[in-house]
Amino acid sequence: MTTRAVITGVGLISCLGDHFREIPQRQDRAYPSVREITRFDLQDLNCHYGFEIKDFNARDYLGDGNFRPLDRIAQLAVCATHLALKDSGWSETELEREDTGLILGTLFGGLETIVQFDRDALIDGPNYVMPMDFANTVINAAAGQTAIWHNLRGRNSTITVGCASALLSLAHGCELIRTEQISRVLAGGAEALSYSAQLAFDQAGLLIKPKAQATSQSGFLLGEGAAFLALEREHDAVERNAEIQGEIKGYSSGFASISEKFTETLAGTMKAALAHAEIEADEIR
Repeated sequence: MTTRAVITGVGLISCLGDHFREIPQRQDRAYPSVREITRFDLQDLNCHYGFEIKDFNARDYLGDGNFRPLDRIAQLAVCATHLALKDSGWSETELEREDTGLILGTLFGGLETIVQFDRDALIDGPNYVMPMDFANTVINAAAGQTAIWHNLRGRNSTITVGCASALLSLAHGCELIRTEQISRVLAGGAEALSYSAQLAFDQAGLLIKPKAQATSQSGFLLGEGAAFLALEREHDAVERNAEIQGEIKGYSSGFASISEKFTETLAGTMKAALAHAEIEADEIR
């Protein structure tokens, strides 16, 4: 019998706020007004806008501590996992007793840290780079830093598959529980706005231009944030009398190499997810 993977905690840091139970009620108000990114200078780019988390301070969530090893994406991940752990009710004693895994999905990782480290090494020379920054130039740095901060000693993985990274980290974490490879895991994703990412998408012509210039142009805006779910085996959650907020029953993924195949691929992926969950389409609310 396959073990059921249930959700017992949620942690979120976003431009919509950090109280996830309130966010669905804000759908009628849509997103907050898009504002100009202020963390770095974008005057030489066409698009100056994005979903930046204003006034983010990790100390508001974690109190005092040594944040020097943590770049922005790591701070977002550490804070979101902190909220997920708190919401799940997993105590420090339980974290000590059982290994807790972490699966983090990300598109770029700490891109600005990587670029700055390389830039300093190329322009000023290897003797002038910050040694502490080197640890954050690998794609799995945020996951590693998060595990160290929260003493998560279980499986630690980073998934990087484009915009689906966070969703596939949930699928992977769920599969590990369903197959009894682990008993509990934090799974989700994190991303930080960076000048380099904004530059790349802007030069590719993929970002929406400012409203004054926009016509019928399609495109999108970049954002930042982190969100994680606390997943565990159903019988463990029942045994500790935890609030079960949901269950991941099925999932699938697909890829369309050309835009003409997108609708067909999307439909096929949905059918595969329904089949994996062993439910019918008319059972979906």
